[in-house]
Amino acid sequence: LNSNIAYCYRNLGLYDSALFYNRVSIKYKKLANDEIGLSYSLDAIGRAYLGLGNLDSAESYVLRAREIAVRFKKMYKIKDITEHLVDVYAAKKDFEKAYLYMDTVMFYDDSIYNEEIRESAELYQRKYDLNKKEQEIAKLKSEQKISEAEQKSFWWMFGKCTGCVTLYYLLCFHVV
Repeated sequence: LNSNIAYCYRNLGLYDSALFYNRVSIKYKKLANDEIGLSYSLDAIGRAYLGLGNLDSAESYVLRAREIAVRFKKMYKIKDITEHLVDVYAAKKDFEKAYLYMDTVMFYDDSIYNEEIRESAELYQRKYDLNKKEQEIAKLKSEQKISEAEQKSFWWMFGKCTGCVTLYYLLCFHVV
């Protein structure tokens, strides 16, 4: 909740209020041992400091946020935070670092895209495999029904023949 309030204040340009609510959210996230959420709040504090023009603090908080995201291998979060680092370094006029991190952002864009393609291909493969198995099951059920029908037909014919033989036997031997 506090992170959402801070987000709204930051988008309104009220960076001091955003800092206040993000600091409150950090306390709760530390209590809950929510490191991913902590990463989000640290990044948000860095962005608020960027809005205030306090570039060294912005860099420090965004780097801490990125460190957590990297530790947990959250590619989307790493990409977002790295974009914020590009903004910080561009504001500091450190264009070499800004360019370096922009390359990193592009790398993560490609990695995320490739991961989405791989996941999509796996999903289609699973759907194909499932459909194939469902068809095999339907075929086996159909074959089982045919086998049961043939078995019933056999026993019906056997019963009919047995009845005829019995009737013939009774008629032939009891009439004499």
